[in-house]
Amino acid sequence: MSRQRPLRVTLLSVALALLAVPAWTGSAGAVDWWGSVDFVTVKTGWVVSARGSIVKTTNGGRSWIVQHKGGATLMDVCFINRSRGWAVGDPGTTYRTTNGGHTWSKVLVPTSMEYRWLTAVSFYDAFEGRVVGGYPNGDGVATHQPYGSIWWTTDGGKNWTEMAYGTSTPADVDIVSAARGLAVGELRHQPADPDDLGWNSTAQWDCGGMFWAGPIAMPAAYQSGVSGLLAIDLYGAGDLGLAGGYVGGGAPGSAIMLRTTDAGGSWTPVAVPLLTHVRDVQLVTASVGYAVGDGVGRRVLKTTDGGLTWKTKTTPIRAWLHKVDFVTPSTGCVLGEDSHNRLIVMRTVNGGTTWTRIR
Repeated sequence: MSRQRPLRVTLLSVALALLAVPAWTGSAGAVDWWGSVDFVTVKTGWVVSARGSIVKTTNGGRSWIVQHKGGATLMDVCFINRSRGWAVGDPGTTYRTTNGGHTWSKVLVPTSMEYRWLTAVSFYDAFEGRVVGGYPNGDGVATHQPYGSIWWTTDGGKNWTEMAYGTSTPADVDIVSAARGLAVGELRHQPADPDDLGWNSTAQWDCGGMFWAGPIAMPAAYQSGVSGLLAIDLYGAGDLGLAGGYVGGGAPGSAIMLRTTDAGGSWTPVAVPLLTHVRDVQLVTASVGYAVGDGVGRRVLKTTDGGLTWKTKTTPIRAWLHKVDFVTPSTGCVLGEDSHNRLIVMRTVNGGTTWTRIR
């Protein structure tokens, strides 16, 4: 998952989060389907949406403030503290704030980013960051341009340098230091029939600066033409990590989860119940983690053994969930869409036992 490690929170702040959280009210209703969520404490967080809106809460979702409205689709948001954050989207849209979102500045990006669909952003500190993206619907392949790319910055997003990702669709990125991170996506083949698009899993390891090694070899069973990785999350120094996606074209039971304990040197498949795709995954501690995706509605997956096994937690609303964000092992949110394609956010303060809709 493309996020910075959450800030430490006090027992008092956790206790305050146990208060009831009413539904989202006010003009924040402009937020619509898709999007992303990032909380830096149990009370302070942001949501971005496909309508280009950015909203903020400072009370755990009891109320929301609209900080930005309209414009390009926003796909991801990343904050490293209460002040500094970034949001990215399409086409080549990048916003930056240094005052908690009170104002957002549109970042002047290089030509290589202008027409790309930017899918994920991850910053390690106020300076080191990565963004991934590509050409939607295969644009760029016919003109021999890199299908997907990784951009890196060492000055907080003022300037960006492109690193070609290859003939692939990068979906997610996570960095844990200036020299360590992973990007994952779907590898695009060049079949004889230009309409017969093939995909398989790929991962790349950031060795610092402009060099990305890879792709890293996935287990053979997950290198078919209809598989891909959609989410990555690294814990601590990056040795422990989880990557989620799908195999077999998204048929029932085809979700995959891969686990590494050696910084991506090797990957071990683990069983994932119910889902057809894993859309997002997060390790909150070395033991506790959460995942969401497509499949049977109203389900959030939870692990208490570092991703080796997963159990389901039921939410009160049937929804297609595609983002998960926890700031403690017990307090966090999931984001998705209901049957009417409306964005919803649900929150738990007891590790997924019960959930409250906050949007």
